[in-house]
Amino acid sequence: MHVQVEWLDGKPIGIELPSVIELKVVETSPVMRSATKTASTKPAKLSNGVTVQVPDFVSEGDTVRVDPRSGEYLERAK
Repeated sequence: MHVQVEWLDGKPIGIELPSVIELKVVETSPVMRSATKTASTKPAKLSNGVTVQVPDFVSEGDTVRVDPRSGEYLERAK
């Protein structure tokens, strides 16, 4: 991950996070057989320890794209 940092007199004064990061789902409930993209959501714990709401079709081991500024699920990574 690339992070842009602004420095002043050798000290960081600002950090800009990327608009999208990819993280692996390490813990979530099992996949629902009838799940679709418009189905309800469930909590999923990501590899960085953060829990986000993901669609029912996402399973453990999947890689997902997340907006780090809002912590919102965007899509399943290919």
